[in-house]
Amino acid sequence: MTTTRQKQRLLIVFAPNQRDQDYTAFARELKDRSLDVAAADVLVMEALESGRSRVGDTPIEGAAVKSVRTRFSAKDGAFSVVLADKMGTVLFRADHAVPLDDVLAAAKVKEEEI
Repeated sequence: MTTTRQKQRLLIVFAPNQRDQDYTAFARELKDRSLDVAAADVLVMEALESGRSRVGDTPIEGAAVKSVRTRFSAKDGAFSVVLADKMGTVLFRADHAVPLDDVLAAAKVKEEEI
């Protein structure tokens, strides 16, 4: 049987730190719409250059953050979001502030294709 975690898509939020304006706005929208994010079967990861990074509620540090930033070509000093499937295939990418609805729409389109 497949676990719920294996089914989830991963939404990775890259930012220099928690004070970045784009990060702050996107994090607020994620919090306000947490039920929509959960309904879309999306797990959120924050991979910050400095400050607290996490996957869901679990903190991640050092080498793990660097590995994710390298794997998904996150630019230093810049905000971006990536939606990936469980195999790591990028389903959506924005290298600028983007409405959460755009990300959730991409998740829904990919779900309908399956």
